[in-house]
Amino acid sequence: MENLNRISMRHQELKIAYLRDKISKIANGFFHITNGIPYVYVFYDPINAKASPKCKYRYKTGTAKGDYYSLQITEYQQLKSKLDELLKDWKAKYILPPRSISFPLQKARADRVTYDMFRIAKPYQNPKPITNPIPYKGEVLRSKNELINFKCIEGFGFNQKVEIKIDFNERDFFFPDSTFYVPEIDKVIMSNIDGALDNFNYVSKSYSETAMCITNGLVEGKDFITARIGNYKYIDAMQIDNLIRAAIEASIDDIIIPQ
Repeated sequence: MENLNRISMRHQELKIAYLRDKISKIANGFFHITNGIPYVYVFYDPINAKASPKCKYRYKTGTAKGDYYSLQITEYQQLKSKLDELLKDWKAKYILPPRSISFPLQKARADRVTYDMFRIAKPYQNPKPITNPIPYKGEVLRSKNELINFKCIEGFGFNQKVEIKIDFNERDFFFPDSTFYVPEIDKVIMSNIDGALDNFNYVSKSYSETAMCITNGLVEGKDFITARIGNYKYIDAMQIDNLIRAAIEASIDDIIIPQ
């Protein structure tokens, strides 16, 4: 999980609400070996109202139902561990408990690029050849700077895709270096690294692309972020980290939370 010392109160509150919502939609329970036989025990099940801490259902692992619930309980334990960490940190920092926030979220502004678009988008759509490929965990990046960008997003734990095609219309499209999804705010954010800005041709391309995004309804610093650097050999990872955090905060402003 990302460094909780740098997460805002609003973002942490949404993370907590998101995890609680996810946990409420799957079976909750634990694994235990009884008389030498491994079982999965279920004390909450959204499709079985009778399941409770006092009325646990158990299923032998390796059976159809056992495997069905094992997947959910494994996910539940992972989500619960993250939620417990967030709640422990929240209690140490704040007096009031986090608010109850309902999902799906309501937004004052519709997103131009949605999760459904991101989900079906295929990576590596940029036809420009990769001349110096940098492999990383099954991905292929064009440069060290793009690798740093990828690792920064990875550090937040967000699902990301490299160089998907963003189509605005028949003539306006581009391929962000990385596009990632922030589930707790239901937001797709595109991230670009524009280096070598001492090169006029590169400057022209960078700002033309930014203008195209803006004229097609995207907001810079919210829907897309661009780390611009003067020397292609060097980029500060903290610059990208700060841009990501700022975009998340700006996106939270669009969320309508009933009082």
